[in-house]
Amino acid sequence: MKKIGLVLAAATLSGCLTAPLSDVEDYSALSWGNEGSLFGAIRTTLTPDDLYVVEVRGADGQRRQTVLQGPDGAFADLVVRADAGLRQIDDAPADSICLDYGTDFVELIGVDGRVVARSEAQCPGSDVEPLLRALSDRLRPADGP
Repeated sequence: MKKIGLVLAAATLSGCLTAPLSDVEDYSALSWGNEGSLFGAIRTTLTPDDLYVVEVRGADGQRRQTVLQGPDGAFADLVVRADAGLRQIDDAPADSICLDYGTDFVELIGVDGRVVARSEAQCPGSDVEPLLRALSDRLRPADGP
């Protein structure tokens, strides 16, 4: 079984904390998106059965949810990608916060429902953006937009 190491990527005063090695099966979900923006929020949540839910909340507070089937093996692949990406992100406290932007985030969720690792950024152009694109691109159909 392939082992992956996780780093708790949330910015803390003491720096990054290393979690013990875990199996992909130790996770119930992987989520990413943008929340808290003046224009609304979007969250994609992928589960071990390769189903993913895209939740969109508009600026008016209206919520829409779409459930889609991801490619076979997407969850295992993306957990490994997210773990590697989270370990490369410098989560030092940002010098600035863009109040109208919201928060870009990537998080791994354990089988107990708790967030095991998370990275976030409050301005565009952060280290989180390439990881967000890579995760979304893996789920996008080859013939889709």
